[in-house]
Amino acid sequence: MKKIGIDFDDVIYGFNRQYCIFHNEKYGTNKKFEDVVIYDMDKIWGVSPEECVKRVNEFYISDYHGNAEPVPGSIDAVKRLAMDHELHLITSRRDEVRPQTISWLEKHFPNVFTGVHFTNQFGGTGPKKLKSEVCREVSAGLMIEDALKYANEVAGAGIPVLLLEVPWNKGDTMPLVTRIGSWKDVTDYI
Repeated sequence: MKKIGIDFDDVIYGFNRQYCIFHNEKYGTNKKFEDVVIYDMDKIWGVSPEECVKRVNEFYISDYHGNAEPVPGSIDAVKRLAMDHELHLITSRRDEVRPQTISWLEKHFPNVFTGVHFTNQFGGTGPKKLKSEVCREVSAGLMIEDALKYANEVAGAGIPVLLLEVPWNKGDTMPLVTRIGSWKDVTDYI
């Protein structure tokens, strides 16, 4: 049985698709998922980093958050992986959004993850950790990720990564990073 780390936002939870809907309706913008071509959200939305954090926090406590759809193919693929592997959710989210995150997980991925780990990369009061640290702590032999910077960080620590192709993760990867097109490709690979 292999232990696998799986990211949350835009790996199983359709964050950027849902955030576009939220932002367009609340702030009168007109962006779609395909427009999110860089990881820095403040630059995508044309606001200061502080304003971006404020808006993302508004999203977390809104109904939009709970109504987000899973990433296509993720439910079946993750359930399939859970039959033969120990799965750990490893997210850069902050501890303060744990209730919203767990509530969504229980709705769409009940009893699938052995552990849910928050690394607090986006502020918060909890201790900040690298995703590679959490992977080592849970003995994950593989990480599934969407963010290039986290994929390279984990691969740099010697842990293989499957990087789901999304508009914002173009760029050079470390040798242990394998780009992958879909959740079906993930299960075929594993």
